Amino acid sequence: MERCLRNLYLTGVALAFFVQAMAQGEGEVHAKIVTIPRSALHEDIRSRIPEWCDTFESCNDLVRVDCRGSLDAIERYFSKSTGELVMNCGGRCMNPQPDDPLDCKECPPAQWQSCK
Repeated sequence: MERCLRNLYLTGVALAFFVQAMAQGEGEVHAKIVTIPRSALHEDIRSRIPEWCDTFESCNDLVRVDCRGSLDAIERYFSKSTGELVMNCGGRCMNPQPDDPLDCKECPPAQWQSCK
């Protein structure tokens, strides 16, 4: 009985620390955003972006290609594994194509928002 009470107490202490860490944001799990070279991009991605695109980041199964998106240019999200376009973002969103489901509907995509 004494052993069971001790184990129960230790479990309670561990749970209290876990709850406190979660409340302080220390327990959040985020994938990391990693800068990658152009050469690491899927061939289909490399063929679909201009040469002047200079920032390539990866997180989960997404690749973010920034072609000076902060200057109202192109920012695109692709599937890392297939090279398929996931979403167009950046300056393009000042005049999105309403009939295009990949044009500025969710910027950045939800899968990217969980990255840090």
